Amino acid sequence: MKKRFLALSLAAAIAAGTLAGCGSSGGSSASGGDDDTLVVWTLAADLEDFAKHYEEETGTKVDVTVIAPADYPTKINTTLGSRNKDVDIIVGEPQMLMDFYDAGFFADLSEFDSAASEKLVDYVYEAGKDEDGVLRALSY
Repeated sequence: MKKRFLALSLAAAIAAGTLAGCGSSGGSSASGGDDDTLVVWTLAADLEDFAKHYEEETGTKVDVTVIAPADYPTKINTTLGSRNKDVDIIVGEPQMLMDFYDAGFFADLSEFDSAASEKLVDYVYEAGKDEDGVLRALSY
């Protein structure tokens, strides 16, 4: 539960692209994470700066893995599809989200709903909801 809370806190506190807290929230990471490390997969290295700031502010280690855009959808689908617990947060493109929502890959972020709705542009906020209106992703 602590790891899930930290993942959701990072998603709420810093964002580059669309961040989504993955439904799996335990286990260890292939890239070296543990229960006190957040594992983030992204398409671009700019998230490394945000992660460093988050580590300084919270003391929580953030392991950022940058994956080439051409390989990203396959890697994400394979990992999330197998219910692998290697990743806590992914950065995704809006066109990826509906498939991920339908597959049940993302955690319920409803506890951040009111804060997100106040801070995000309407269409960005709405893109973070699944077909049932449950907040599943946050964006900047």
